Amino acid sequence: MKVKTLILVTIIGFSLIYSCKNENLKSSSGEINYACRAIDISSLGPAYLKTLNEKIYKAVQEGNINAFKNDSLLVQSKFNEQKIKEIGGIEEAIQYAPDPNYPDFLVDTVIFSPFRLTDVVGYEIADVWSFNKGSNTYSATPHAFAITYKPIIAGIELNELPLYWIPYPELEDLLGSENYKVLNDLIFQQTIEKLSEF
Repeated sequence: MKVKTLILVTIIGFSLIYSCKNENLKSSSGEINYACRAIDISSLGPAYLKTLNEKIYKAVQEGNINAFKNDSLLVQSKFNEQKIKEIGGIEEAIQYAPDPNYPDFLVDTVIFSPFRLTDVVGYEIADVWSFNKGSNTYSATPHAFAITYKPIIAGIELNELPLYWIPYPELEDLLGSENYKVLNDLIFQQTIEKLSEF
């Protein structure tokens, strides 16, 4: 019973830590909202997405881009170097017989399988949304970007979560101006569609 409770607490905690931090703040011109949303960039094609995933993952692993637990991008939510190497991996407890002469003598061990880029299932973007009371207009500026995956904890596949968040502006240096523009234009189009819902 204790093990099941611990697993459930771990899963709930994991989901809360790595989720979006939607917040409302007030500014002199109006309300500012930080909100994240899933984005569909599959129309960019598999080759583009593969390159995007590889470049982001490599830059984070090598420490060229900071990675964060949530879209706030606050210093206290920044992953340390050790955690970056482990994030997205799967730890699985197994039993094995170390001596074939004694097959009933089992030893518990944990096997760690590192994250694979093929585990990426989607993308999220965090926007800074603001409403200008003077001009009665909404605006949205991309703030953070995440690749998402479905973590597995204790053999249970969780809902889709961000692997980590990176500052959106750093994508331009990472992807190059032309590829960044393609991504940015698609996200801009989806943002316009989102704004039209208001």
